[in-house]
This record gives sequence, structure tokens and C-alpha cells, in this order.
Amino acid sequence: MEKTKGFLKVDRDLFTTELWRDNSEPFCKRAAYIDLLRRVNYGDVVKKVDDKVVTIHAGEAFVALSVLSEDWGWTRSKVNRFLKKLERAGYIKTEIREYGTIITVTQSDS
Repeated sequence: MEKTKGFLKVDRDLFTTELWRDNSEPFCKRAAYIDLLRRVNYGDVVKKVDDKVVTIHAGEAFVALSVLSEDWGWTRSKVNRFLKKLERAGYIKTEIREYGTIITVTQSDS
């Protein structure tokens, strides 16, 4: 299969459609990775978490692994294994904090 270069622009509204929100079956790994990409901020965002103010920078996503587990239809351990695999491959960097996990996308193509 020939590798194509460039970017694919996807309207974020896709992720609110029934096609994407249908959770009758678990996500495959590709869909989970695309879901991570959609969660990434394109600019800095300040969030209040409990009594802390957290800045999430461009290229980062702030998530709870329990949310990924529920959204993807996976166990938390499967989510953890998948994130570790992406991290070892250089696609993401994770930073676990007391109030959630920051995932930084470091590469989207190898």
C-alpha cells in the first residue's frame, strides 16, 4: 500500500454524530488513537479541577483513564496498555497527575 503524505482535515462535528457515538461495540485501536487526537487542544485552555487551576497546552489532552475506558468500551488495564504502547512507539507522552492524565501528542506519523 502506498503511503500518502499530508493531512486529513476532519470536522470535529463528526465526533458528535451517531456514527461516532454508537457504542454498541468497542473501539478498535485505530479509532481509539483518532479519538485521542480529537481530544487534543489546538490552543491553551485553562480548566478548574476541584480547587486547582490547570493549564492544558496546545497539543495536549486532559483525560481521566476511566472516561477513555467508558468511551472506548475497554477495561482500564487495556487503556493503560494501549497508552504505554503508543508512548513506547513515540506517538504520545503521558503525565499522570493526581487530578487526571495529560496526554501530549508527540508524533502523528512515523
